[in-house]
Amino acid sequence: MASRTKSNGATSDTSSTRAAVGEERAETRSQASPLPLRVLLIEDQPTDAQLVNDLLGESEDVRFEVDHVTRLDAAVDRMRDEDFDLVLLDLSLPDGYGSFTIEFAAKFAKQLPVVILTGIEDESLARTAIQVGVADYICKSMLGEVHLARTIECAVERQRRLSRLAGLAPDRGLPGVNDSLYDPVTGLMSEALFKDRLEHTLACSERNQSSFTLLALRLNELVEIQSDHAVGELMSSAASCLSRRVRKSDSLARISRDSFGLVINGLSEFAAVNSAVGSFVMSLSSVSLPENALFAAEDLSTSVGVSIHPDNGNDTATLMSRAMQFGFATARIGASSNPPAASA
Repeated sequence: MASRTKSNGATSDTSSTRAAVGEERAETRSQASPLPLRVLLIEDQPTDAQLVNDLLGESEDVRFEVDHVTRLDAAVDRMRDEDFDLVLLDLSLPDGYGSFTIEFAAKFAKQLPVVILTGIEDESLARTAIQVGVADYICKSMLGEVHLARTIECAVERQRRLSRLAGLAPDRGLPGVNDSLYDPVTGLMSEALFKDRLEHTLACSERNQSSFTLLALRLNELVEIQSDHAVGELMSSAASCLSRRVRKSDSLARISRDSFGLVINGLSEFAAVNSAVGSFVMSLSSVSLPENALFAAEDLSTSVGVSIHPDNGNDTATLMSRAMQFGFATARIGASSNPPAASA
């Protein structure tokens, strides 16, 4: 591993070019003499920067090349001039702190993975960071317990997988929405991206010993509608209703023709889960029906499935399977102001 400090450049680069360079570097790494993973470390504390260098230097499987800057503006200049595989970012810097630094991270998270390394132990801040696209969030107090090299490898591989997924299909539907990552009708994340987000949430939850709840909501009457256009209208309206109740730290997706998936961080108590289910069901009472629907708004019903981590499973397949059984509750939408009664 090498640690370097360079002067800041001013040349521009595009995210598409950067992605192409990343794929080329990935192919080169698969050959006999792999290139090192290039990490941009943004950290103003010399002792913490040295600790990162020491931890990455201990890696036997992957070589790392670390470039170190102490400010956000210097990082911007460096990223314009060079290509990196990952950004390792401290939240407390001379020109940025907390939520401001997370906003900075969000701008670059679409181009390359960002892992936050910070002394700020704030779970809500961590959830916000993950929601805006940050690959991972590590508290400095846990550095001795976290395999930093492995965390970086996983973040780089996850970004590479998402990049490949985004290239599988052309963009269609809503302007600016890639339908391999986002549903072109509702604008919500796709099933594939939702599963990736679920895997990431599970990994963070197990490391931090926290909990989350996975909900699956199905609109039952959609089976009676043959027209995909009419189904799209109803699902789009339902997505808008649900989105108004979803926190920034949670993940909402369209996971099938008639169903939504929702990951709610930090929720595990039965009473709180039941209340959340009631809130989301009630939000659907204002859904707009497609023309010539065979049922009235007050007849529309939803079935709900629930999986709670870690109580109901420790892997994504088990959690998804339980939720997709839709055995938690069935409720009629709009006809009652009372939350649904859980059946399991």
